[in-house]
Amino acid sequence: MKELKSTKFNIDSILKIVILAGFASYLLKLVITDEIKMFVHPRIIPYIIFSVIIMLLLSVFLIKDIFKPQRKKINFSFYLFFFIPLFMAYTLPISDINSDKMSYSSIKNSTDINDQENKANKDDEDDKLINSMMDQEEKNTNDIKLVNNTIEMNNENFMQCLDEISINPKKYINKKVTVTAFVFKGDNFKENEFVPARFLMTCCMADLTPVGLLANYEKANLLNSDKWYEFSGTIIMGTYNKEEMPIIKISNHKSVPKPTEEYIYPY
Repeated sequence: MKELKSTKFNIDSILKIVILAGFASYLLKLVITDEIKMFVHPRIIPYIIFSVIIMLLLSVFLIKDIFKPQRKKINFSFYLFFFIPLFMAYTLPISDINSDKMSYSSIKNSTDINDQENKANKDDEDDKLINSMMDQEEKNTNDIKLVNNTIEMNNENFMQCLDEISINPKKYINKKVTVTAFVFKGDNFKENEFVPARFLMTCCMADLTPVGLLANYEKANLLNSDKWYEFSGTIIMGTYNKEEMPIIKISNHKSVPKPTEEYIYPY
């Protein structure tokens, strides 16, 4: 009996506590600093908070096992699968997403994205979904508010404006527009073409998609890719790859700092 002293530390339990508490504290830090929105859609945050609570509770329950005798040999290589990503999470900085490897074909409005998701997940309800989307589009037709005859595209209405202008472009011809966005330049763009874009997150970081209206600007060569600007211009009808579409004819721009919330989230 003396060989199994109650004061002997159980390394296995200690490692489990460190892993659970480590991941819980990291996720909690992301939630508190609001950096979590760079990784997941805000609607997922409550589930993350719930998982943090569960991990912390499990850590507390394991404390009683710390002084239990260690009855089996520890496989440290198994725990490396948890400690390596945990170490990387705490030591590596959160880097910004850039659009270098993205193409203009990936820039879509939210209606296109929703169509793809619905076809993939609910093929047998296509007709109902399409009708529902058309009804919603009709309801949103007059939702864009003009300030001094100008459309102001911001965090709250970016996708709403993008959808409405794409669906009913003729309604907004010659309307002035201001938009704060980063510069996206596609490989097939002309020298004076770019997109004032925002990253759209439908679920998590893995599905980030740049969205925005094509723009035409004589000084486009002065703009740096992925840098943020406030653009002013007028909506006109133009073409891209022989397809007619609404285009923003930019008149001027000014550099602005990256917004606190650089992504937009459809709800």
